Amino acid sequence: MDEEILESLDISIIIVNFKSFEITKDTIESLKKFSEGFSYEVIVVDNASRDGSAEKLMVEFPDCKFILNDENRGFGPANNQGLQTATGEFILFLNNDIIFVENTLQILLQYLSEQKGRILIAPKLLNKDGSVQHSVYSFQTLWLSFTTYSFLFRIFPRSKYFNRHYLMHRGINEITEVETITGAFMLFKREDVLELDGFDEDYFFYGEDNDLCKRFRDSEGKIIYYPETKIIHLKGGTLKTGWFHQKHHTLSVLNLFKKHYSFPKRVLAHILFFAGNLVRGILLLIAWLFTFKTRYFRETLSKFRTLLLITKIAK
Repeated sequence: MDEEILESLDISIIIVNFKSFEITKDTIESLKKFSEGFSYEVIVVDNASRDGSAEKLMVEFPDCKFILNDENRGFGPANNQGLQTATGEFILFLNNDIIFVENTLQILLQYLSEQKGRILIAPKLLNKDGSVQHSVYSFQTLWLSFTTYSFLFRIFPRSKYFNRHYLMHRGINEITEVETITGAFMLFKREDVLELDGFDEDYFFYGEDNDLCKRFRDSEGKIIYYPETKIIHLKGGTLKTGWFHQKHHTLSVLNLFKKHYSFPKRVLAHILFFAGNLVRGILLLIAWLFTFKTRYFRETLSKFRTLLLITKIAK
């Protein structure tokens, strides 16, 4: 593709911020550093940070668009707000803890311009130390849930039967069609994501990316993992541990089963998740009794709170 055609492509980059000034600032700065050959707008949706981060970002980046929420609406709904104001031909849902290290967007846009059909694409994600990060997955099933909760995916990390969820066991080094990509970086045509009405707002945090990928594939779209370009994903934008993580991860997975599977499979999913969390809770309790480490005690409480949550949902 020649330079003139590439420069005519216009991307709306949507970033959700929540109490993360420094991280979001680094993301936008790295984007600006590696943004040659295409036009773009950055839309920052702040989920009621109330720590001054939104105001500081507005001063730091006056050329960005800002949407300031009065309450924390969650990841999916906030991205949808950005989508409704976006004007670009392409939409990029971008986590606020991404660091660009090369002109990734130009590379992906050039690839997309040469393809036909509906495509959702993401590059290789790296950890801060340069190691490859898990970013492509199989869609959630009962078997995948079983292998996860029974620790089989850890015992046999390279098995295509016991570790089908974390597809990095395949050592993917070439452009590959996959079932699901992480929501840290999702690039596709605006018309395609609008046709799906964006993210399902029943998911507050976690699971909305899996759901969107499933609906995209069901609408005859292809999800492409493009490892020939890379970005760094710090995984530092939002708290990933504790009860908040446990609660919303559980709600999101059970919601996936509720939305995409039959009633018998939903019942089995509840039983499986209850049993899995019960076993983990007991093991953590034993670990705490032997070590009296505060971390084990907190994780034990989190697991037993999860059991109560699953029981409540099942009623």
